[in-house]
Amino acid sequence: MSEIPSAPRPEPRNGLEWFGRELEEALRHHGAAQRQLAHATGYKAPYVTKVKQGKALASPHFAEGCDRFFNTSGYFARMRTRISQHGHPEWFVPYLLMEEKAAQVLDFSPFLVIGVLQTFTLLTFDDGSPPVLYSEAQGLGRVIDSASVVATGTSRFERLRADALSPEQSLRALREAIKEYA
Repeated sequence: MSEIPSAPRPEPRNGLEWFGRELEEALRHHGAAQRQLAHATGYKAPYVTKVKQGKALASPHFAEGCDRFFNTSGYFARMRTRISQHGHPEWFVPYLLMEEKAAQVLDFSPFLVIGVLQTFTLLTFDDGSPPVLYSEAQGLGRVIDSASVVATGTSRFERLRADALSPEQSLRALREAIKEYA
Protein backbone atom coordinates (compact mmCIF):
# COMPACT_ATOMS: atom_id res chain seq x y z
CA MET A 1 0.00 0.00 0.00
CA SER A 2 1.45 3.38 -0.95
CA GLU A 3 1.60 6.20 1.54
CA ILE A 4 -0.42 9.33 0.78
CA PRO A 5 1.86 12.37 0.88
CA SER A 6 0.91 14.90 3.51
CA ALA A 7 0.11 18.47 2.60
CA PRO A 8 3.09 20.81 2.89
CA ARG A 9 3.19 22.73 6.12
CA PRO A 10 2.74 26.48 5.92
CA GLU A 11 5.78 28.72 6.29
CA PRO A 12 6.58 29.67 9.88
CA ARG A 13 4.78 32.90 10.84
CA ASN A 14 7.58 34.31 12.96
CA GLY A 15 11.09 33.77 14.21
CA LEU A 16 10.06 31.55 17.11
CA GLU A 17 8.28 29.16 14.77
CA TRP A 18 11.26 29.26 12.39
CA PHE A 19 13.66 28.31 15.18
CA GLY A 20 11.30 25.53 16.25
CA ARG A 21 11.04 24.19 12.71
CA GLU A 22 14.84 24.17 12.34
CA LEU A 23 15.16 22.42 15.71
CA GLU A 24 12.62 19.81 14.66
CA GLU A 25 14.48 19.21 11.39
CA ALA A 26 17.82 18.87 13.19
CA LEU A 27 16.32 16.31 15.57
CA ARG A 28 14.87 14.35 12.63
CA HIS A 29 18.12 14.53 10.65
CA HIS A 30 20.16 13.26 13.60
CA GLY A 31 17.60 10.63 14.59
CA ALA A 32 17.54 12.11 18.08
CA ALA A 33 14.67 12.39 20.54
CA GLN A 34 13.67 15.55 22.36
CA ARG A 35 14.53 13.95 25.71
CA GLN A 36 18.10 13.35 24.48
CA LEU A 37 18.42 17.02 23.51
CA ALA A 38 16.89 18.06 26.83
CA HIS A 39 19.42 15.96 28.75
CA ALA A 40 22.37 17.20 26.66
CA THR A 41 21.43 20.86 27.07
CA GLY A 42 20.44 20.67 30.75
CA TYR A 43 16.80 21.59 30.12
CA LYS A 44 13.62 19.65 30.78
CA ALA A 45 11.63 18.07 27.94
CA PRO A 46 8.64 20.49 28.30
CA TYR A 47 10.99 23.43 27.64
CA VAL A 48 12.34 21.75 24.51
CA THR A 49 8.74 21.14 23.39
CA LYS A 50 7.83 24.82 23.83
CA VAL A 51 10.84 25.94 21.80
CA LYS A 52 10.19 23.31 19.12
CA GLN A 53 6.54 24.41 18.83
CA GLY A 54 7.58 28.07 18.48
CA LYS A 55 5.93 29.05 21.76
CA ALA A 56 9.08 30.20 23.57
CA LEU A 57 12.28 31.94 22.55
CA ALA A 58 15.22 29.66 23.14
CA SER A 59 17.61 30.93 25.79
CA PRO A 60 21.17 31.72 24.67
CA HIS A 61 22.38 28.76 26.77
CA PHE A 62 19.88 26.39 25.12
CA ALA A 63 20.80 27.59 21.61
CA GLU A 64 24.50 27.04 22.37
CA GLY A 65 23.64 23.61 23.74
CA CYS A 66 21.82 22.79 20.49
CA ASP A 67 24.95 23.79 18.56
CA ARG A 68 27.06 21.42 20.67
CA PHE A 69 24.51 18.59 20.42
CA PHE A 70 24.06 18.89 16.64
CA ASN A 71 27.65 20.08 15.96
CA THR A 72 26.38 23.10 14.01
CA SER A 73 29.16 25.65 14.65
CA GLY A 74 26.97 28.37 16.14
CA TYR A 75 23.99 28.09 13.76
CA PHE A 76 21.35 27.95 16.50
CA ALA A 77 23.05 30.67 18.59
CA ARG A 78 23.20 33.03 15.58
CA MET A 79 19.60 32.29 14.63
CA ARG A 80 18.47 32.92 18.21
CA THR A 81 20.31 36.27 18.25
CA ARG A 82 18.71 37.35 14.95
CA ILE A 83 15.27 36.34 16.16
CA SER A 84 15.60 38.15 19.46
CA GLN A 85 16.86 41.34 17.80
CA HIS A 86 14.73 41.33 14.70
CA GLY A 87 11.47 39.66 15.59
CA HIS A 88 9.30 42.13 13.69
CA PRO A 89 6.52 41.37 11.21
CA GLU A 90 7.76 41.29 7.63
CA TRP A 91 5.65 44.28 6.61
CA PHE A 92 7.21 46.41 9.39
CA VAL A 93 10.88 45.89 8.44
CA PRO A 94 10.99 48.47 5.58
CA TYR A 95 9.74 51.14 8.00
CA LEU A 96 12.36 50.23 10.61
CA LEU A 97 15.15 50.46 8.05
CA MET A 98 13.97 53.93 6.99
CA GLU A 99 13.39 55.09 10.54
CA GLU A 100 17.07 54.41 11.34
CA LYS A 101 18.08 56.96 8.66
CA ALA A 102 15.33 59.51 9.30
CA ALA A 103 16.28 62.99 10.45
CA GLN A 104 12.79 63.56 11.81
CA VAL A 105 10.01 61.17 12.81
CA LEU A 106 6.58 62.78 13.23
CA ASP A 107 3.96 60.41 14.54
CA PHE A 108 0.21 60.67 14.92
CA SER A 109 -1.90 58.11 16.72
CA PRO A 110 -5.47 58.68 17.88
CA PHE A 111 -4.83 56.17 20.66
CA LEU A 112 -2.51 56.16 23.63
CA VAL A 113 -0.41 53.26 22.36
CA ILE A 114 1.26 54.01 19.05
CA GLY A 115 1.00 51.33 16.42
CA VAL A 116 -1.89 49.36 17.89
CA LEU A 117 -4.76 50.21 15.58
CA GLN A 118 -4.39 53.24 13.35
CA THR A 119 -1.35 55.47 13.01
CA PHE A 120 0.65 57.31 10.49
CA THR A 121 4.23 58.43 10.74
CA LEU A 122 6.06 60.90 8.53
CA LEU A 123 9.79 60.35 8.02
CA THR A 124 12.01 63.11 6.66
CA PHE A 125 15.68 62.81 5.76
CA ASP A 126 18.67 65.20 5.82
CA ASP A 127 20.34 63.60 2.80
CA GLY A 128 17.84 64.99 0.30
CA SER A 129 15.80 61.79 0.05
CA PRO A 130 12.09 62.49 -0.36
CA PRO A 131 9.95 62.05 2.76
CA VAL A 132 7.97 58.84 3.21
CA LEU A 133 4.83 58.02 5.08
CA TYR A 134 4.32 54.89 7.16
CA SER A 135 0.69 53.97 7.69
CA GLU A 136 -0.64 51.23 9.91
CA ALA A 137 -4.11 49.90 10.62
CA GLN A 138 -4.99 46.77 12.59
CA GLY A 139 -1.74 44.87 12.25
CA LEU A 140 -1.05 45.80 8.66
CA GLY A 141 1.44 48.46 7.75
CA ARG A 142 3.13 49.85 4.71
CA VAL A 143 5.71 52.39 3.69
CA ILE A 144 4.34 54.87 1.14
CA ASP A 145 6.66 56.87 -1.09
CA SER A 146 4.09 58.22 -3.56
CA ALA A 147 4.68 62.00 -3.64
CA SER A 148 0.96 62.84 -3.75
CA VAL A 149 0.05 60.50 -0.87
CA VAL A 150 2.99 61.77 1.22
CA ALA A 151 1.92 65.38 0.50
CA THR A 152 -1.63 64.60 1.65
CA GLY A 153 -0.31 62.88 4.76
CA THR A 154 2.00 65.80 5.50
CA SER A 155 -0.89 68.23 5.13
CA ARG A 156 -3.05 66.17 7.48
CA PHE A 157 -0.26 65.87 10.01
CA GLU A 158 0.38 69.63 9.97
CA ARG A 159 -3.35 70.29 10.41
CA LEU A 160 -3.50 67.92 13.40
CA ARG A 161 -0.43 69.54 14.89
CA ALA A 162 -1.89 73.02 14.39
CA ASP A 163 -5.21 72.04 16.03
CA ALA A 164 -3.65 70.17 18.94
CA LEU A 165 -3.71 71.63 22.42
CA SER A 166 -0.45 72.27 24.24
CA PRO A 167 0.54 69.61 26.78
CA GLU A 168 -0.54 71.90 29.62
CA GLN A 169 -3.92 72.61 27.98
CA SER A 170 -4.39 68.90 27.31
CA LEU A 171 -3.80 68.07 30.98
CA ARG A 172 -6.23 70.76 32.03
CA ALA A 173 -8.88 69.42 29.63
CA LEU A 174 -8.35 65.86 30.88
CA ARG A 175 -8.64 66.93 34.51
CA GLU A 176 -11.89 68.76 33.75
CA ALA A 177 -13.29 65.72 31.95
CA ILE A 178 -12.34 63.49 34.90
CA LYS A 179 -14.18 65.81 37.29
CA GLU A 180 -17.33 65.50 35.19
CA TYR A 181 -17.29 61.70 35.38
CA ALA A 182 -16.00 61.25 38.94
